[in-house]
Amino acid sequence: MIEFISYTLIVAVCAYVAIPLFSKKEKAADHQELDMFHQQRLIRETIRDLEFDFQTGKLSREDYETLIAEREQAIQKADSVIGKTVGMKTAELLNKLEAEIQEAKEKLNPSIELVCPQCGHEHKKGDKFCSKCGAKL
Repeated sequence: MIEFISYTLIVAVCAYVAIPLFSKKEKAADHQELDMFHQQRLIRETIRDLEFDFQTGKLSREDYETLIAEREQAIQKADSVIGKTVGMKTAELLNKLEAEIQEAKEKLNPSIELVCPQCGHEHKKGDKFCSKCGAKL
């Protein structure tokens, strides 16, 4: 009986120690993904700064093209890392998120069509007067 309690206690302690180790791996992958998104955003901001510097004459064409090529390569590298962790490319992920946002906006603010009582012309919600005959809605 004492052996059973000892084994149970040992297994419980091992599980207590091991569970946080496994959960941190999942969080580390999420953290890496967020770091890559942040890195991409910073690189895109750098590209905008380089474009401004080139347009104002601070950079030569040769330097500009070299720096832009390096930054675009870094974006592609980050995109491939994100694609491995998320399972899709950044552009696909952003398009999917945009579609979900648009769908949520439509659910929150449906464009209900109203009909003018005088002429029957259709109007959107929030219109106060008919655009065809001028009647108050």
